[in-house]
Amino acid sequence: MVSKNQMNVIIGILFLFTVLIIIVGVSNSKTTKESEISVEMNVSKTPDGKPLVEYHVSAIYSTNVDNWMKEYALEHRTSSQEELHLFTFSDGKQFEYWMSEASAAEKGFLYPSSWTEELDESLSPSKINEQQFNENLNQLMSKWDGACFEWQADEIIGERLYVYTGQPLTGLSIGDEASFLKNYIDLKPDRDEYGIIIQAPSADGQTITKALEYQSKDHTLLEAEITSSGSKSGIMWTDTTYTSIVNAIKTNTFTNHPGKEGVLQF
Repeated sequence: MVSKNQMNVIIGILFLFTVLIIIVGVSNSKTTKESEISVEMNVSKTPDGKPLVEYHVSAIYSTNVDNWMKEYALEHRTSSQEELHLFTFSDGKQFEYWMSEASAAEKGFLYPSSWTEELDESLSPSKINEQQFNENLNQLMSKWDGACFEWQADEIIGERLYVYTGQPLTGLSIGDEASFLKNYIDLKPDRDEYGIIIQAPSADGQTITKALEYQSKDHTLLEAEITSSGSKSGIMWTDTTYTSIVNAIKTNTFTNHPGKEGVLQF
């Protein structure tokens, strides 16, 4: 006859065995699910020439895949330099993995993020005449007393719009720049290249020049700032279209996709 103590030992062993089976089952289930994940991968470059790798993952995000993202990105490194790897899961959750140089001790940094896919390009220029253009620009420049504009011939792109604020660029936003550019395109929608120069004095007496150069065929927009002391900086935006320019008037950014803009030093 089995004693009470022996029975308790047997029950304890059976309980532990049952728990072990469940753990193994869950582990196998997890492994199976991860092995069944399919990934669509696209490789391109950021505007400053760094590799950009985008993944569309056929799975719902859970914290269990954080390490998987890091490992998967490292396995699919395309160069030895810094890279940006972007993951979009089937439930819309998105993550940026900024990968360090291959020789760095820290392999990279994973960030939760939020960006939109490229919008439907449903907008097209609405042709305006010169009078409408002048009225629109005068309204845009009304925030700066004495501001004016003129057209100047240019050897590179043929023609540039010059805006002189006469005051420091207080209040100038990307939305304002987009408004200038939209009106230029609406006035002359058949051009391939558009250039805008915005000049203003700074508090210390220097001249600050903001330059916009948009190429409609290549969908690129260079936004640069140059001072009379010689310092230069800029941002190159890619996948810029008439629709994204119009949207920038309200959103105040030409894109919220981290792989579509790059800081450039000149």
